[in-house]
Amino acid sequence: MTADYESTAEELYWERWKTIRERSGLTAEEVCVAIGVSRGTLSRYENGHCQPPFAVGTRLCATLGIDPASMVKKPV
Repeated sequence: MTADYESTAEELYWERWKTIRERSGLTAEEVCVAIGVSRGTLSRYENGHCQPPFAVGTRLCATLGIDPASMVKKPV
């Protein structure tokens, strides 16, 4: 696997957070309130600059109505 492929896969993985949030109809601000993080922190999660702690990731999945297992699998 090349470094370019890994980078692309990682970007796609993180883009799912934002895509799912947008499709859910929730604003970033609504999600921030629900999961207890700032807008800047949510932006860093959605842009792949950092990973949410397990507890925050779990709250994010619950808020978005998705199975946490679907978010830990990177695209192949």
